[in-house]
Amino acid sequence: MRRMLSAVAFVVAALSVAGCAADQSEKDPWAAELASAKDSARSDFEKRVFEDGGISRAEYEEAAQIYIRCLTEAGATVSLIEDGGYYSYEASGDLELYDSMQDECRVGSMELIEPLYVDQLLNPENISAEERIAKCFIEKGVAPSNFTAQDFLDLVIDNPDGLRTANEPGSKWEGYDFDPNTNPDSAKCFE
Repeated sequence: MRRMLSAVAFVVAALSVAGCAADQSEKDPWAAELASAKDSARSDFEKRVFEDGGISRAEYEEAAQIYIRCLTEAGATVSLIEDGGYYSYEASGDLELYDSMQDECRVGSMELIEPLYVDQLLNPENISAEERIAKCFIEKGVAPSNFTAQDFLDLVIDNPDGLRTANEPGSKWEGYDFDPNTNPDSAKCFE
């Protein structure tokens, strides 16, 4: 059996959409991505899901069932595995058949819905990974209160040998342990 992660987090965050009103995105940090998905919807089901500007758990589950039904009707054996609020898939039997059908079956069911649903679940504020890590560093006391996403990027660029060297004497960050290998609080920010 092979277990496959159902979505790659944060991919949808890279989407850009023109023409969304500023007040709409202020209300929902995912408004631009949802509007783009609505414009890209191919099936009546997807259009219905995106009509209200959001994805409910019930709609996500319905999309998963449509996807699984398509695979099953093609002869694949697939199980849904609850994985922290979203699904992973476990395929067994003819894995070549599963591999050959999964992209086709995702169209109109999970292709647009799942990545957005998972991204919203894992990143409700729709902020970049750098912003999340900087915010976490502050919350965990790993970095000073004025630490920013740019500081994190600079830290990574300035320390190509890893974050373990970032706090050496004379460095800007002397006294701060950013290394996830030695600081459990830092490690939590990379989960």
